[in-house]
Amino acid sequence: MFIHGDADTFVPFEMVGELYDAAGGKKELFVVPKARHAKAYQTDPTGYENRVTSFIAKYIRT
Repeated sequence: MFIHGDADTFVPFEMVGELYDAAGGKKELFVVPKARHAKAYQTDPTGYENRVTSFIAKYIRT
């Protein structure tokens, strides 16, 4: 799972597309509007938790 803020200036936003395209296998991209570097959770905690929980639930059986 790729999580990236569109306001990240440390790792340019454009890089997430390159990384996502290069990765094989099952994957998802979650772009957090207005999130700076490493601030995706602080910017949108509900969205972050929902997306990560949903992604994990697809591949982990309890």
